[in-house]
Amino acid sequence: MGHVNHYDLHKMVKAGMVTGIKLNYNSKPEFCKACIKAKAIHKSFPKKSQTKYKNYGDKVIADTWGPSQVKSLGQK
Repeated sequence: MGHVNHYDLHKMVKAGMVTGIKLNYNSKPEFCKACIKAKAIHKSFPKKSQTKYKNYGDKVIADTWGPSQVKSLGQK
């Protein structure tokens, strides 16, 4: 099922949408580092640059996030 949130998992099990899972209905969600990091706020790129560039390579934009400090469910 991947990483389903606590509320939705309870709802699916109670509605019979998922079978074969024993679930404690009194359980509370636990703190999840991966969820918090995945929901981190980021600033969007501006629609138009305020700086004028003259030469090729003067402005480089790259996605350089990582490596993650939290392992995925697949241990990556």
